[in-house]
Amino acid sequence: MYIGEVDEDEYISWQPVEKDFYDFDSLEEDLGVRIHPSIIEYFIHIILPI
Repeated sequence: MYIGEVDEDEYISWQPVEKDFYDFDSLEEDLGVRIHPSIIEYFIHIILPI
């Protein structure tokens, strides 16, 4: 994901990583909340596919 080393201004280059699977269950567990199914559908079908 990161490319190269941190420069003198403490910046580092990065490259996006494509994911085929989105695990909302672990996100819900980490946050301690339930995400409404309509929000999950929105992110899976509208936001994430570019």
